[in-house]
Amino acid sequence: MTGSTVSTNDTYIPGNTHTMEFSVNILSPDISSRDTTDGDLLGYNVYVDDDTSPINLSIIEQTSYIVTGLTNDQSYTFGVTAVYYPAYESNPMEVTVTPTWLYGDVSGTVSDPNGNLLDSAIVRVGNNIDTTGADGTYFLDNLEPGVHTVSVQRQDFENDSEEVTVIAQAAAVVQDFILTPDLARANGLEATAGDHQIDLIWKKPGAGGSYELYYYDDILESQLGCGGGCEFGVRFTPLGYPATLTTILLSVQGDASVLSGNILAFIDDAGSIAGPGGLTPVTLAAGLDLSSPDQSLTQYEIDVSAAGVVVNSGDIYIMIQENSSGWMGIANDVAPQSPEYYDRNWVMTGGLYQTVFDAVGGDPSLTGDFGLLATFDGASLAAATLNNNNEVVELIPEGSYEGIFMTEVAADYDIESKGYQRIPNPDNVVRLTNIHIPEPSARSRTDSLIGYNIYQSLEAGDTLVATNTGADDTTATITVPDNYVEYCYNVRARWNTDSYGLLESKPTSDACAIPYTLGDVDFNSSVDISDLLTVVDFVLEVSTPSEEQFRGADVNVDEEITINDVVMIVDIIYGTAARTMASADATVLA
Repeated sequence: MTGSTVSTNDTYIPGNTHTMEFSVNILSPDISSRDTTDGDLLGYNVYVDDDTSPINLSIIEQTSYIVTGLTNDQSYTFGVTAVYYPAYESNPMEVTVTPTWLYGDVSGTVSDPNGNLLDSAIVRVGNNIDTTGADGTYFLDNLEPGVHTVSVQRQDFENDSEEVTVIAQAAAVVQDFILTPDLARANGLEATAGDHQIDLIWKKPGAGGSYELYYYDDILESQLGCGGGCEFGVRFTPLGYPATLTTILLSVQGDASVLSGNILAFIDDAGSIAGPGGLTPVTLAAGLDLSSPDQSLTQYEIDVSAAGVVVNSGDIYIMIQENSSGWMGIANDVAPQSPEYYDRNWVMTGGLYQTVFDAVGGDPSLTGDFGLLATFDGASLAAATLNNNNEVVELIPEGSYEGIFMTEVAADYDIESKGYQRIPNPDNVVRLTNIHIPEPSARSRTDSLIGYNIYQSLEAGDTLVATNTGADDTTATITVPDNYVEYCYNVRARWNTDSYGLLESKPTSDACAIPYTLGDVDFNSSVDISDLLTVVDFVLEVSTPSEEQFRGADVNVDEEITINDVVMIVDIIYGTAARTMASADATVLA
């Protein structure tokens, strides 16, 4: 024989020892020098180590063979022989290899701050998902080597995640999680720059905060839509009043192909649960591309705050119009069924609004909770249901597009014939690159808010810079060493909990500001005659200020640079007494 090659392919079986498949690629021997009258080439035998019997049960007629059941990190010698009629066999061509792991695993435990192991926690890396049992453990296997985000969610606790480096080896990489109970957060943090200082102000948890509201659970199993002028939407009941609608998160998947969809809102002050029919619509957004480019779960975040929609009582219906521009493919949570939400999910077909339950005759494969989330500003009175990261996709079989309620879709639906073209969405519409995981915003009423910790956000991690000890003390002034450097901060509410003692909430969003000196336009943190002359040039339009120079020159903060700012800079340099003396010494004109 002229030679052979060996390649490997990992075939890890969960719960068992890693095994390795070997593909032995055999190069046909050169038989031109043999007496062909001795017999024809029948095939090949494969031997492992010192075994005198081939591992193949019958002669191999192909020039490759897969060997299974091997143990990683153990060396093996493979020999391949050629077999001729009637019973001739060549000397073996041998190769020695050591199988190794191609994939890695991650395992660990999920517990609460007291060390109690938590069951029913969902841990995932992409589509690889495990749920903890009574022992609080999880195991994620067959992961590609490299850095992965391991996320965990559990009801009544904050979501958590860690970046884990997966290694192709026998032992799993261990990553334990300690989950913090869901605690209300401070919100609305604002930062205002001063001279070597940053002034912070925020809102007390539960007082005019922002919260997310949704009715679907951790998995959106299917999609729903039609190809005509249909609408799909949800009836939301805010957690308190007044509630200002700010953002919508729409989830689509599968054959979603809408290229010019509209989003409408209908306010039902009476909370009649009678549907949007007869209510006055408000257009929140129009002409949107709401498609799923690769049929995976796709989310669109739409900022609708400019519409100024406020719910003072009752409900608000948010409806998505297909607008005859494609298949909606709205993500649909159909399992388990949620009878308590049957009157929250609505469709419109043929001009008639009805619940999806009524529209499909209660068919449990179609009746579900739509993947639509709304964010409101207002008093939060309760927690919303926790939604987990969802990457499950169920493709819908081919069918036909019609302007009726249905669940099948033709792959060749001609959208262009409807006059629609794919155009960029406006700036207030963002297709998310990562699946958004909503988090609860309410707390146990037995916990006590005792103050706040203020952190500076740094690349190396957040650093505690101040602590407020009162629940109503929602301001802080931070002295900083340098002007003209950006400083960012976040605030975490401090809670005295019955079950876990003193705990911090998750942080607010970062608020940043760049401190500066009023009147300083050359950025040296002092105000002198050079700054004065430069500002005079701005007033006379001899030169044009940069954005940073404008901020320093606008001393009276009226969004203009005028002679008034010049006078105030004189006062900064010389004091008001100088201006008074100059006025007193001036000649009086008769």
